Amino acid sequence: CLFSCNNCRLLPPLGQLSSLKYLEISHFPGVQRISSEFYSSVGSPAAGTKPFRSLEKLHLENMPNLLEWSFIEGEIEGGVFPRLKKLSLTDCQRLKLSLPDYLPSLKKLCIWNCSQLVPLLPRAQQMDAAFPSLEILKLINCFEQESLLEGGLPPSLKQIYILGCWRLTALDEEAFQRLTSLEKLEILDCGFLRCLPRGLPSSLSYLSIKDCRLLKPRVQRETGEDWPIIQNIPNVDICDRISEFTW
Repeated sequence: CLFSCNNCRLLPPLGQLSSLKYLEISHFPGVQRISSEFYSSVGSPAAGTKPFRSLEKLHLENMPNLLEWSFIEGEIEGGVFPRLKKLSLTDCQRLKLSLPDYLPSLKKLCIWNCSQLVPLLPRAQQMDAAFPSLEILKLINCFEQESLLEGGLPPSLKQIYILGCWRLTALDEEAFQRLTSLEKLEILDCGFLRCLPRGLPSSLSYLSIKDCRLLKPRVQRETGEDWPIIQNIPNVDICDRISEFTW
């Protein structure tokens, strides 16, 4: 864990640590860019090897001035983070990037309070090609997100959490129909979400809708316009307030 280095402008070449499995970088207000120096030192013995070849968890937090995050070439072969299972980005409000085109081992993607993180989609047209192992997607306080990944969602997804995406107005209907493994969907504090996508997958066993003022009347039992969409889901939780949220 690298924590609270106020005067640091560049991150060290951590990519050359071949046995590194967990990396957390937090409170680096001076860092504006993450580029090639993060992956390896020029002229070092590890410069020609695959960077971060053992890394499984990466968490960046509270980097308020981070503007750019560049990924080195060779992404399509899994050259960047080939074993990464969890990626979390928290409180990086100015960061804009496209994620790598290929993270073959990624299972959990968490984006929290990164309001400028648009577009979220990789440069590849479909997320299922970029993240073939993704099972959990969490979007929290992504205030500029107006739609949920129209380019497609990977069918491997099992859980989706959407919290505090205030400009979100719709969920892509076609994308959700392809989520044949989806088991859990939580939508919290999305005040402008107008309706649910039709044709939610039959695999869905838990649906939670909390503090969504436009959506609530549409999902009321028997009377709501969207009730036929959700009536066969085994566990449905609808209420006005968020009492608890587990990260």
